[in-house]
Formats: sequence, structure tokens, C-alpha cells
Amino acid sequence: MAPSKEVTEADSQLFRQSIGQVKLVGDGNRLPPQPPAVTKTKQRRQVGVSNSQWLDHLFSDELTHQELESPEQLAFCRNGIDQRLFQRLKRGQFALEARLDLHGCTVKESRQLLTTFIHSAQQRGMKVVLIIHGRGNRSQQQAPILKRKVNYWLQQSAEVLAFCSAQSLHGGLGATYLLLRRLR
Repeated sequence: MAPSKEVTEADSQLFRQSIGQVKLVGDGNRLPPQPPAVTKTKQRRQVGVSNSQWLDHLFSDELTHQELESPEQLAFCRNGIDQRLFQRLKRGQFALEARLDLHGCTVKESRQLLTTFIHSAQQRGMKVVLIIHGRGNRSQQQAPILKRKVNYWLQQSAEVLAFCSAQSLHGGLGATYLLLRRLR
């Protein structure tokens, strides 16, 4: 048998007794309504910036001397990230949900591909992805230019919570695991 939706006088009286004295709160204690959050897409539209221009500004190419001397073993973790989670990433204990191979790409192409890949992976709810950049042993400068650029770019990306060099079965020092921020 379904309960009755009618409120009896006894129920009303019991309710008033249980809540006790009620005092009206004045309008002075109310917070003003907050404006709606502006999404990145709305920001771009307001400023009149296209998607490709927006992606170009996500990563800077202006490397200082210090950034050019990035270590062979990459490791970066934002403040507030659980160190156990970061250790699991370093050990390659996550399933890789996508991979991007930058072999044979120019720096400009790599930058565009990387920004698009990270954004797309995050939009699809991916947590851990792999970037294959190579070790740079065959470059004309005999230095890992692309690896250094990727290291620098990833540190600039708010979408990347942590990254580190991959385990040998996933490319070792020529590849990087990325832990991506989840969309809300």
C-alpha cells in the first residue's frame, strides 16, 4: 500500500515542533549570484581566435639555455599529485589508451600534432597516453632536439599532470608516458 500524500494536522504539528523556532534571514546575508563560467571555446570566440591559433599559443618555442639541457631521463610531476600515482606511471603500470609517434616530424609539425593529440585525448576522457619522440641519436645536431622540446612543451600544458620516460618495452628514453587531467 502506497503512503498517503496528504499531510494531516498531526503531521504538520509534529513537523513544527521538531524544527523549533524559525527566524527569517535578512537579504544582507545572501551572496550575489555568480556569473556563468566562461569556457575556453567561448574565450576564443570572444577574442576572435581560431582553433589553430589557440593551439599555437599553448606551447612556447622559446627555450632558455637551461631547458635545452634537459636530462636524458624525463620526469615531471605537478604539485599536489600523489607520489604513489607518479611512481606507478614511472613503472608503466597503467594501460596506455593512445599513442602518438613523432618520428620523422619537424619541430613545427610535432608541436601541432602534440597539442591536438593531448586535447583530443583529454576530450575523450583518456588518463594515460604515450608520446614517442625518439632519442635524437640520428638528428643532424646529434642532440635530442625534439625530446627537449617535448619536455619543455609538456611542462607548459595545464592538461598534463605528470610525465616521465617510458619503460623499455614502450620505447624507453625515446618515449614518454603522460598522465592527463580529467575534464570536469
